[in-house]
Amino acid sequence: MRQAADISARAHNKTMRFTDPGVSEHAVAAHFEYLCAREGSQRPAYVPVVASGPNALIIHYTSNNQLIANGEMVLIDAGCEYNGYASDITRTFPANGVFTDEQATLYNAVLTVQKHLITLCTEDSGMSIVQIHRESCTMLRRELERIGFSFPLGAGTLDTLYPHLVGHPVGIDLHESNQTERDAPLKAGMVITIEPGVYVPPFPEFPKAFHNIGIRIEDEVLVGKKHPTVLSVNAPKEIEDIEGSCQGLLGLTPF
Repeated sequence: MRQAADISARAHNKTMRFTDPGVSEHAVAAHFEYLCAREGSQRPAYVPVVASGPNALIIHYTSNNQLIANGEMVLIDAGCEYNGYASDITRTFPANGVFTDEQATLYNAVLTVQKHLITLCTEDSGMSIVQIHRESCTMLRRELERIGFSFPLGAGTLDTLYPHLVGHPVGIDLHESNQTERDAPLKAGMVITIEPGVYVPPFPEFPKAFHNIGIRIEDEVLVGKKHPTVLSVNAPKEIEDIEGSCQGLLGLTPF
């Protein structure tokens, strides 16, 4: 699973460098799949999501048929299968390689939550995926309130912005889970995803500066007894690293 995650993480990194305004979403998806295949992946683990601009508000957007515009964010949810094991990674980055202030503010809110949730992925925490999801809702609401969001309908408003579960087990199948497992405490050796997200529709109750921005940050996490291990660590997610990958400042090429 680490090999599958490494192949996919490197492909995410190089695909950030490949992506530019004016490129089509399907070309970006094809580039990602080519990079994975070149490193030995037998097939994609699932149909990739390459969602630019407001397309990122569609959680399982797979049309991948729009041209990427300057100033938009691009959400890529893609992973390869390697020797029977799936990977599942999502990254969101600016098409032109530079976050606007508003994009960076919203991105950092999601990143703060995601990094904290990863620390909970231990057997000693006694937490289940459902409990981690509840924590993600509490934290995300707090982070969003800090940057100007309000929640007049309470949890109902948050459900509009964050309409999916925080994660799922992954392994030979992409979604190795059922309802019982989601409620059960995590055990060392499990691999799960941690993928909080925010998807801001152009509704008047939400700050206009964040309208039509969708951000999800997803890592594969190996549950340990006391400490988690992020298998997808080679896919950049800090703003400085993402901008460096997009702009070629880290010495990476698109291929």
